[in-house]
Formats: sequence, C-alpha cells, structure tokens
Amino acid sequence: WKAARHSLVQMYAAGGEDQDGLLEVTILCEDERMDAEALSDLLVEAGALSASVEDADYGTAEESPIYDEPGEQVWRAMRAQVKLWKRCKVTALFLGGWDVEGVMGLVKESFELEEAPRYKLGGVEDKDWVSEVQRNWPPILVGSLLLKFPWHSREELDALRAEMGVGESVPELLLEGGMAFGTGEHATTQLCCNWLQHKVGDGVRVLDYGAGSGILGMAALLFGAKEAIGVDIDRDSLVAAASNAEVNSLSQSFQCYVPSQAADSIEDNSRVGGGL
Repeated sequence: WKAARHSLVQMYAAGGEDQDGLLEVTILCEDERMDAEALSDLLVEAGALSASVEDADYGTAEESPIYDEPGEQVWRAMRAQVKLWKRCKVTALFLGGWDVEGVMGLVKESFELEEAPRYKLGGVEDKDWVSEVQRNWPPILVGSLLLKFPWHSREELDALRAEMGVGESVPELLLEGGMAFGTGEHATTQLCCNWLQHKVGDGVRVLDYGAGSGILGMAALLFGAKEAIGVDIDRDSLVAAASNAEVNSLSQSFQCYVPSQAADSIEDNSRVGGGL
C-alpha cells in the first residue's frame, strides 16, 4: 500500500515548475458513483496534503446540518446506508505545481466516469497559520494576573490595566503560544487561575498535570508557590512550556516532564522539600 501511494505521488508531483504556495482544488460530487469519503481518500493517496468534505448546500434552505459525531459503528452504518449530505463538496490542498489535471484523470478512471469531474482551482498563500491566528489573541486579565503575548505593545497593556482599574502591582505573564494548549482565553483556565490566586500560599509546591503551555504552573509561581512541575504527554507542549518559563525567568522553579519522568522527579523532590 505504501509503495502504491509512493507511485501515485511520484506520478503527479512534477506537474509544473512553480512550487510556491498551495493549490486549493474543490470538487462537487454530482455523480452518484463518486462517494465523497472515497474521493477524499483517493486525493490524499494522489498527493493531497489534506482533504475535507462539506455540505455543498451549506447556508441555503437545502442544508442538512449534522449536530453531533456518532460512534464509529453508527458512523459506518450511516455511510453504508446514506450519503453524508445530498450534495457533497470535497476540498483538497496540493503543493504548487502539482499535476491537478492528471489527478482528475485518476478520479475519472477510479470511479469509472465518462469524463473527469469539474473542479474549481484556487491559490492559497503559504503562511505560518498558527502565528497568524495567534496574532488575534488580545491581552487578558485573569484575576490578579495579566496574560500577554510578544506582539502586544505597552500601550495595549496599559490600556487594559486602565480599563479594568488595576495598577502596576498586578504581575504579567508572557506566553509565546506555539502548538501547546493554554492561552488563558478558555473559561476553565481562568477558573483555575482564579482558584490558584486564592489558594496558593508561600512555599507551596504545585503539580500542573496536563500542563500544555505551562500557564497554570507559572501562574502558581507568580502567586507565591515555591515550585511547580508541569507534566504532559505531548512533547511539543513541554517545549513550549519550558520556553515560556525561560522568557518569564521562571526556569529555576518550573520544570517540565513526560509522565514517565515526572514520577521520579516528584519522589526525589518530596524527600527534600515536602509533598506536592
């Protein structure tokens, strides 16, 4: 299977010289023989970076909304009996210069169509989309803690302080974002921050289990905790948390581990510094 996919990718990869950006290919599944899920799989096997299926009638009176995600067994049964929607739209992203016409020929052959399906071709600018989204995050005041990001100006932070009526005594925590979960916007994060503010005292040691960006462990330190240990199964999160601790000068008191490492660290620290 891997060898077959490699052959498909090699076959359609050299479709042009311009390799910049991304190509967005949209196909309307008008023929009954063209199953949207199977088409998505085929496009990915032919080199698409991603493929998604949507209701082609979204936003119209013909829309057929699906409000929940059924279990796997129910989902398979549904797919065997009915189509996802009356009309499905499949959108795939390819590298610039990909032989899209060749891929459409493969679709025609695979679904035994009389002619290649009609498709809409557009360009997508290749950006760091994570950073683009993060730039829309505003500074946030959570209790007695101001959460900020590198792109926030001093004027923005001062304006927020003035609006909320808080002085310079409220500490600031700088977050660099990244792939880790935890920006301070989510209600659960804010509830935990408020709880830490009122419950953490001087000298307390804190375990931030499922640390993500490390926001709660570092907040505990700013509220008076002696030490915080962040634990997460996602190593990208640990990298982000360690970076956030460093830019906030908290690296000496905030350590990050995967679960298998954390147990030994907690046990060793408990012998000399008291329990968590």
